[in-house]
Amino acid sequence: GDRYIVTARFASTGLLALLRRVQFEAMSEGLLTDATPRPDRYAAQAEVGRRTGQTVVDYTDGTPRLTVDEPPRAPADWQIDPATQGGTVDPISALFVILRDAAPGTECNRAFRMFDGRRATELTVGPSRPGADGTLTCDGEYRRVAGYPPEDMAERTRFPFSLTLMPTSDGRLRVTEVTMDSLIGKARLIRR
Repeated sequence: GDRYIVTARFASTGLLALLRRVQFEAMSEGLLTDATPRPDRYAAQAEVGRRTGQTVVDYTDGTPRLTVDEPPRAPADWQIDPATQGGTVDPISALFVILRDAAPGTECNRAFRMFDGRRATELTVGPSRPGADGTLTCDGEYRRVAGYPPEDMAERTRFPFSLTLMPTSDGRLRVTEVTMDSLIGKARLIRR
């Protein structure tokens, strides 16, 4: 029906995995209304090098509530209160909508305000344009908004990316590749 449950797993590979081990697993569930997610729950576990963390966010009437935040963080003036993030979605819900197969004309032109339990971000995807070999390309941007230490905000706040879409046998469009800038260089995700 209109409910969704989506899981995601990301891991560093290749040379990056030798330099820095990164693993991230997350789950989100909620209601999908007119291709707009309304999350009920978001849970994530991350491992970056030797650091690990776990986050669980529950939503009540569209407002997130941080229920698990491990390891605990020391208070800082740059942190944001989850109660101020009403109307946001979690990152996995946003990725679910952007990466799922779409009818032509609905594949891009999206914007999400996101909250992952600690940080507020924005994800925008512009209009599609014809690419090579019958593909379409959509350019977008991931932007840090709040909840990051000042040195992280000073380092970089905007991360451009592009989506490559191919038509499927049933006439829909499928994201087959994502290329993006990251703090450690270019990254490329390829759909299996």
